[in-house]
Amino acid sequence: MAPAVVGAARGWEVGSGHKYRLTNTLIFREAGSPKSGGDVGFRLTSELDVTAVWQDSNDPNSFLLKFKLLSPQLWIKSRRAPEPEGFVEHSSRVEQVAEKPFFVLWRYGDVEAIYLDSAENATSANLKRGLASVFQYRTLDDEVRQRDASGICDVVYVSAGENIIEKRKTACTYDTLPPPRRHPNPVFAVKLESYRNSTYVLTQSLLPERVTDHEAHMMTLASKLDIGTSVVSDRTLEQAPGILSASVVQADSAKHAVMILEPGYKESSIELQPESVTCPDAGCPTIEQTIEEYRDALVPSALGTAKSASAFLKLLPLIRNALPEDLHKILKTPRYRQMKMQLLDVFGSASTLPAHQAAMKILRQDEFGDETERYLWALSLSPTPNVDVTKDILRRSEETMQNDRVSETYALAAGAMARHYGSPAVIEKARVSLELGLDTCSGEECKLKFLRALRNLKSPAAIPTLLSHASSNDKAISVAAWRALAALPREAVTDELKAAAHKVFYQIGGPRRDSSARTLALDVIIESEPSEEILGNLVTYLSSNDLAYEVRKYLSQRLEQIAEKNERFAGYLKNIYATGDVVLETNEQRQAMFSLGLFAGGLGSFVSSQEDGAEADDEVATAGMEIDLLGVGVRPFVFFSGQSQLMGHVWSGTASERTPAFQALASLYNHNEYVPLGSGFVAEIDVQGASLVEMNAGVMVHGGTRVHSSFVQNFAGSVSLCMRLSQPVTTVKQQVYKIERIPGSRHRLRKTRRTKIHSPGS
Repeated sequence: MAPAVVGAARGWEVGSGHKYRLTNTLIFREAGSPKSGGDVGFRLTSELDVTAVWQDSNDPNSFLLKFKLLSPQLWIKSRRAPEPEGFVEHSSRVEQVAEKPFFVLWRYGDVEAIYLDSAENATSANLKRGLASVFQYRTLDDEVRQRDASGICDVVYVSAGENIIEKRKTACTYDTLPPPRRHPNPVFAVKLESYRNSTYVLTQSLLPERVTDHEAHMMTLASKLDIGTSVVSDRTLEQAPGILSASVVQADSAKHAVMILEPGYKESSIELQPESVTCPDAGCPTIEQTIEEYRDALVPSALGTAKSASAFLKLLPLIRNALPEDLHKILKTPRYRQMKMQLLDVFGSASTLPAHQAAMKILRQDEFGDETERYLWALSLSPTPNVDVTKDILRRSEETMQNDRVSETYALAAGAMARHYGSPAVIEKARVSLELGLDTCSGEECKLKFLRALRNLKSPAAIPTLLSHASSNDKAISVAAWRALAALPREAVTDELKAAAHKVFYQIGGPRRDSSARTLALDVIIESEPSEEILGNLVTYLSSNDLAYEVRKYLSQRLEQIAEKNERFAGYLKNIYATGDVVLETNEQRQAMFSLGLFAGGLGSFVSSQEDGAEADDEVATAGMEIDLLGVGVRPFVFFSGQSQLMGHVWSGTASERTPAFQALASLYNHNEYVPLGSGFVAEIDVQGASLVEMNAGVMVHGGTRVHSSFVQNFAGSVSLCMRLSQPVTTVKQQVYKIERIPGSRHRLRKTRRTKIHSPGS
């Protein structure tokens, strides 16, 4: 390790000091290449007097340094600046920061303690913590773990020339600010890249002569890297000519010296502390004001529009921070009755204990269960549920309910919320509860409820239970179990599960399985990184005489997906049979935005003529649709159940009409993170996204007759299900707002960029 300066007198001299000129610039801009005139920010300038007022008699290298800011000035971006996108002076409250000095215990370039006025506000104190951090440096090449305003960081010091040291901080962690809130699904993750670099030019006595800080934090969406923002902090500290003098304090310790100089001061952490929310002079917006402002966007007819998503995102933080009594008042207000469903979407997406308490109090009066289901769907889709809310939903799912639909939705929500919360203990508790409920079931519908809930949970520990039900002779139960097995994470697939999937797909041993179970088993095989031999066997199967045409079609579609990354399979370009997925995919992850599946049974006797000896169709006539949204299964929607309902739809034509099947406002992106800047400011990165879902369904039953003079001849083929997904012409509007505001002043700068992306229909 080479010293930056050899043979020099080190450190400070008690009773003297230096004056520094400080310039600190913060800029906020969009991700990607900087656009002229597209950023907002501010600059802070000041003078800083640093003097040594005490020296430890037992350790001559320990000094108590007094820091005093002089004439701080705020500068803002303005077109009136001398240079393009430059800064001009602006009045503000920043001069209050200079009213009180602060003290630092400094030893060999390390800040060992900082002393602040206990009554100082958080913003002022954080700025001073950032200034103290500048004076923490080493004069030798070194790699250390240090604590400063950025947190606890890995720090590398490298000599870059005579009197020059470069400092680089990485892997910073901090526990004084609120913990990050991150989406559990990596597809909807937010990537944050940080750079913290400094260059020190030292005097002959190894004190800072000039310090240049550059810090940048770039946030982008994992699924769309061109959307994001960046925070850039540039700070320079330059020593002015001349030497300052200061009075020396006689004391036994640094703490004693501070008590003599400033009795109200106390030792404080050098890490940045949370700051209170600053509202505009007119006050922070209330929930009632926001609802009234966006009233037209919250009515049912506006669902699925951009203004509906905007209203959702405006209300979400307000609901998260509100008190239970205020939230209860909102839900019971008569003038908000028309938008109650949309408000329940926001309450569920917020997933806080106060919002949950208010919602459950109101939902006691839900006679039919529609409002309860809407709220539970929103909870299920919330990526960051509250642990107490999660436990309460699990407890309620264990209760006996008269409404079977609500009972099932509670169980499905319990599984999804436990998985989203992510705690192994909570997931295990939910698994035990759901498996216990499954064991106590005697009827098919009861078992299906808990199997679907286990599918939402996706716990590898449930594999033995799911495998035992996957081998059931009951078609519906077997398929539901295989759906849960196919939903497990790829890394959770065991050799036992692979073997079972192989037997089901190839119909080896045991009873013959439904094509739905076979395609789900195929999913398990393909998603568990199959070998070339296994893929070869699948290709060979395509040329077999298997009568399950839909299974071969499905395999062709899955091979098409493999062919996108493997040219040998490029010839297998087919379409899917009965399930449609809309998939969001990144370079490393993929997530089905929603998945639709059709199911039907008992239609053979209604629409086809059976050959002699054919197996009779004893099932109840049933048709419906299963929906998965963002990996969360919701209760299936039944179009009709029983011959009477079917015939009623056929003769009235109501089945062919578009009927709302599922409506919801759901949280898509949910990321919040506080980033401490070394310059003493706290940057809050908050990413919220809304997904608006409105699915309509209709069913058409086609039969045929030929009328002759003497008889009526029926003709029909075998029962078939088909699905058609259509996408209307779509325009995606992206609007980026950057707002700059100064508390206590009328200054408000707003910059907007709008782009449109057109997508043709299909």
